[in-house]
Amino acid sequence: MSAELIDSTCFVALQSNSKKQRPCDDRERQQQTDRCRRRKCSSDVRNEADRLDRKRLAIVQIPFRTARESKMQGRWLLSVVEQWDESVALRNVEGSFFIDSFSVEENLIKMMKGRGRGKKSSSSDEATTAPIVGRGRGRGEQKSGLSSCEHVTVGQKPSKKHELIKQIAYRPDYGAIGQRIQLITNLKLMELPPSLKIYCYHVNIMKTSEQNKRMIENRDVCREVFWEAISNSAEIFGAGYSLVYDDCHALYSLNKLKTEKPTLELFVERKSALKPIHISFMVLISFTNYFTVNIDEESLDFGRSMMFLNCLVTQRMRCPYMSMASNFYPFEQCIFMKPYEGIPYKILNMGPGMEAWTGLCSAVKRCEKGLMLNMDVSTKVFYKVDMWLVDFYLAVLNEFIGRRKPYDIERVSETFSLSGNQRQQLKDALKGEFRFGLMLKLTYANRHVKFLDIGLPARIQRFELKRGDDFLGEVTVEEYFNRYKNIHLNFPNLPVLHCGNAAKKEYFPMELLRLSDNVQRVKKRLTPFQIAKLIRGTTLSPLERFKKVDWLLKRIKITDNEFLQQFGITFPSVSEAVPESVRISGRILPSPMIKFKKIEIPAMNGCWRLADCFFQTASNVLFAAVFVDEAINIRNFRDPFNTLIRTCKLFGMKFVREDFGSDTVEIYNWNTSREEVDTHVRSFKKVCNAMEKKTLKPLMVFIVAEKNDDTYGQIKMVCDKKEGVASQVIRAETFLKMHGNPEINAVSHNICLKINTKLDGINNEVARSQLYWKKFTDKEAPTLFIGVDVIHPPSGDQSSPSIVAIVGSLNINGTRYAASLKIQKPGLELITHSVEAFRTRIMNFEMQAGCKPQHIVVLRDGVSDSQFMDVINEELLCLKTAIHQLDQLYDPTVSYVIVQKRHHTRFIEQDVKISKDKGNIPPGTVVDSTITSPLRFDFYLCSHRGAIGTSRPSHYTVLYDSWRLSADEWQQMIYALCHVYARCSKSVSIPAPVYYAHLACDRARLLLKYKQIDETVRNKPDIYMLEQSLVLNPGTPDMYFI
Repeated sequence: MSAELIDSTCFVALQSNSKKQRPCDDRERQQQTDRCRRRKCSSDVRNEADRLDRKRLAIVQIPFRTARESKMQGRWLLSVVEQWDESVALRNVEGSFFIDSFSVEENLIKMMKGRGRGKKSSSSDEATTAPIVGRGRGRGEQKSGLSSCEHVTVGQKPSKKHELIKQIAYRPDYGAIGQRIQLITNLKLMELPPSLKIYCYHVNIMKTSEQNKRMIENRDVCREVFWEAISNSAEIFGAGYSLVYDDCHALYSLNKLKTEKPTLELFVERKSALKPIHISFMVLISFTNYFTVNIDEESLDFGRSMMFLNCLVTQRMRCPYMSMASNFYPFEQCIFMKPYEGIPYKILNMGPGMEAWTGLCSAVKRCEKGLMLNMDVSTKVFYKVDMWLVDFYLAVLNEFIGRRKPYDIERVSETFSLSGNQRQQLKDALKGEFRFGLMLKLTYANRHVKFLDIGLPARIQRFELKRGDDFLGEVTVEEYFNRYKNIHLNFPNLPVLHCGNAAKKEYFPMELLRLSDNVQRVKKRLTPFQIAKLIRGTTLSPLERFKKVDWLLKRIKITDNEFLQQFGITFPSVSEAVPESVRISGRILPSPMIKFKKIEIPAMNGCWRLADCFFQTASNVLFAAVFVDEAINIRNFRDPFNTLIRTCKLFGMKFVREDFGSDTVEIYNWNTSREEVDTHVRSFKKVCNAMEKKTLKPLMVFIVAEKNDDTYGQIKMVCDKKEGVASQVIRAETFLKMHGNPEINAVSHNICLKINTKLDGINNEVARSQLYWKKFTDKEAPTLFIGVDVIHPPSGDQSSPSIVAIVGSLNINGTRYAASLKIQKPGLELITHSVEAFRTRIMNFEMQAGCKPQHIVVLRDGVSDSQFMDVINEELLCLKTAIHQLDQLYDPTVSYVIVQKRHHTRFIEQDVKISKDKGNIPPGTVVDSTITSPLRFDFYLCSHRGAIGTSRPSHYTVLYDSWRLSADEWQQMIYALCHVYARCSKSVSIPAPVYYAHLACDRARLLLKYKQIDETVRNKPDIYMLEQSLVLNPGTPDMYFI
């Protein structure tokens, strides 16, 4: 049982099926409690639930709030209540019954105090209970599949179909379809010694003072303190190369430490650049266990063996006592090279005081051919080290001045004063992430301070000067440094900075400060401009990328690594001091045929032309145009709008009026500073209602001057949630590109693709003649495709929830989709309480396709390898529960596959000269051997054309498959789904259902940001109110998120 689950919820067992009930005695209750505390995984929770179920008990979940207010302090309570109290009310919320938690709370308090238990009520075999709606953010981190299911029937044993899955799917066979292609990977073969025994220790590092002790979690501090303690105790630890430390709590040693103490205590005294000047640390090291490194995936030691090997590979660059370590900065599994003079590549400037650093990202993998080291280039943004703050200040001022003459130091120091906007820009630049300010270093003392706020110029800013309890009067900052520090300020007109803490006013002139000489990572969200600049500046062709990896491997001397040599790790094939890359054989899958209304055309190199009418076009279409803040005038509007109309007609769309165009369109002018957009949307709806056409397809085209999140959010909130009108937002710059011949205008083509989809059209399908695709679009045994994704708030944001999107197909050919949206606890990747969402997707498919799906394929994004078993036993259980709630006899096959894009495996053609895309692999390249898992059913598939940079193949792992598809069938199905993405006439890098789940999550995040809470739900729990803000108008198109 996870600690989070134990601390956040308690379970109460309620007797509900017998008039005479026997309470548990104290011994049995204690046994139940102890048993629950010992559970370490979700399977044990279900076993306990099953045992209680055999005693005819129903499980009811009580939120942490109830436990806390009942003075139970989050502990587990398993007891038997003799009967339901009449005050325990059942209420219906969206088709599910929830128990009123306040009534239950009163009952619990009475029970604990030994008072009355209320009146008896008759029990019923048909009673159903469900978890109580969570209060506050999200639903809490729950591992139990049973606790996530909305309905549990009292007195019923769990179905065999709901039994735990203890092993993910094995590989059924290898794919054989496709033309062979020879590839080079960025993986290096490694060899282990025959038997490698590792001793494990737990490390705690505490900062000590006379008052208290505080645990240190900062990895940079832990790293420095630990290795200093090791260097002072060589008689205990022996050779430093035999130790591997993960910079947090885990220590691995080749030899057992020379101490008889169960817990070794080491003390470190360090000088600090912060107050107090001297800091004491205590390092506690205690032996836990030992293991022999085993790379068999089914071994119990496999997980910690891989963790150890990943730490070992980077240990040399993470040990501060190695001379090489000063040139690198470690972060997670990456090692970033600090910029230095003469570096052979350009350092990318990312804004005021920020720059992009290049590094190596490493991961040890167990593959069919053996143990391999995956090395790839990685880039992250850092603040410049030791930058003079005056230069930082000028960079902030010059960032947004356009073509005007940039500010220089003379101009600023003599005449310049900050405007309100510039003051805010400087403050935002120094604030870092959320409320945390950047660390700054004083130039006249070895001291670091934290930025808080911006003050007045040093010549004007005054403060009270005290010495002890004596008040010495008020002085300006300039006078203080001149009189008491003997420092003459060269730039007294520059603003001072308030640093330190809010209680103590410490002002420092900008010219006496520098950015810290310690590395500071940029944690705040980059602007769209910065993201685009980062992508452009770090894009490398495949050949350049592979060469840069080898150059970095030479810099870190990977083949001459003392730590690897000490543990006996070698690279069997080395060339020019660099391990050779593994060469493999892949296959190029045949491209599918793309079907339009009348013709079928092949997808050539991942692309196809729009040569005919869309497969299914919208009819009775009516547009309205909205000029936002005078982004365009009527004269410039006419020609591009007429081109858009002609393009829509070219592809088969039909308008309400034959002469529809710029002269007959409804035009509105929206001034965002004076009025809400609701007025214009309602006016357009009145025009539509006056036409009295039931099948009218209205759409509003908003033309904006530039991207603006607030404007976009207001438009989508009103159109999607409140009024149910399709909308399309276009920048004026893009809109004006729609001119000339509609047959060749790419901009109008792309916009038309989105408009047709939003108005319930279908742009194209994959032809059923495609190998195996006929099986997945069989009308007699249809397949429901489901895409699932979770997005999380930025790091440090604890006020915003995580958002879940479950997107499901609506037709047999897998081209139309609809989304169910949910929210949950911030940062929780595992989806809980998803029964209702899965059930809705199945029912919507049946309603629109006219039959129940006989096969359900779930494509899940964003799951790491360590979460596979949690996903399969939580989310898959909820899906099966949803299936059997619809019909106990309904038994479709279920397949669950994980889609991973956040990995570092790359391929390049062996013969770059014959490659069409600078060495990039062609679309359809699949690899399912040599570098894949020896046990799991996984494969790599690159389904898109990499015109720029290096293509990243998607990694697919089949967790569960009751359909028992072959490798060829899986690969063909996923490749075909990458060709039905409605936004473009190209194959995309991940299947369309997963892509749509991404888009639905993004739209949900926008709706939450601009949410408007209905008065009718203000007294409901917070999570209920938030989810209501995601409920859309019934008239909103199914694919509104396109």
